[in-house]
Amino acid sequence: MSDAIVSIQNLKKSYGDLEILSDINLEIEAGKIYGLIGLSGAGKSTLLRCINGLTDFQEGRLLVNGQDMTRLSEKDLRQLRKNIGMIFQNFSLVDRLSVYDNIALPLRLWGVEANQIKERVNKLSDLVGIGDKLFVYPRQLSGGQKQRVGIARALALEPQILLSDEATSALDPLTTQQILKLLRKINQELGITIIVVTHELDVVKTICHKTVLLEKGRILLNGETEKVFFDQPKDLQTLTADQRHYQKADNTDLISLHFYDYQEEENFLSKLAFSTGINYKLKDCKIEEINGKIVGFYVLEIPRDQVVLLKNFSEKRKIEWRLLQ
Repeated sequence: MSDAIVSIQNLKKSYGDLEILSDINLEIEAGKIYGLIGLSGAGKSTLLRCINGLTDFQEGRLLVNGQDMTRLSEKDLRQLRKNIGMIFQNFSLVDRLSVYDNIALPLRLWGVEANQIKERVNKLSDLVGIGDKLFVYPRQLSGGQKQRVGIARALALEPQILLSDEATSALDPLTTQQILKLLRKINQELGITIIVVTHELDVVKTICHKTVLLEKGRILLNGETEKVFFDQPKDLQTLTADQRHYQKADNTDLISLHFYDYQEEENFLSKLAFSTGINYKLKDCKIEEINGKIVGFYVLEIPRDQVVLLKNFSEKRKIEWRLLQ
């Protein structure tokens, strides 16, 4: 039985003759955080709007909790949307309403009683860290505080799915990290599935379990975040503009060594030199932590007749090596 809370099958979306999404197939696993990345115009935000029912599509199926959105009545579709929260880049707060009333707004629209609204708003404001700001107005808040209000409002109706459309792109780096920490907390404590649209790769690396790369309305990559960045496929290099080129001598080869959840990377080069006597030149290096796993690479220039030594040393330690052309 599938664990998918959202299942997208052969979805196509066009505006007139302009195809925005083409043959999208994607399973969103319940309780995970997904990152949708891609260049501007790739179709990320359109896909998000299809998921929350704000945009229709011409072909395919989109199921949320097993319910086919294309076959629901307006009443049932409205009920389904209640289960999907949304946070935006521009916060979308009502300026004339206090923080309390902004968070309470969805609850009032659904006819929730006042005492229940008070209890829910107080609980959510404490969760997102704005319990002392309930009776101030949006104009009195910082960007990070406004986004916390937006997150609390998105959680008001207790959704199972939270959609985030570039929610940190207008924030400074420190505030971005604070908001990402909050989203991770919401995912872990409430078990909410989160789908993040972003052009910031550090956002994906920080909180996303899975990463989906879109280009021109098509899915090019879909996998565990740390594995996607470990593999460094050409499609991802194009997005990051990280296509590296190295010079070498005629009698040498360039070898890249890729680490995935390797705990001794700091001592790797010294062990390599001590154990094998390989005369290497370090051409490049990048090591980072993604989802608690050490991921990265070294690029070494070594004499051609020592490649076998490096191969044996690496494979013994289950480190992937690649001969660069």
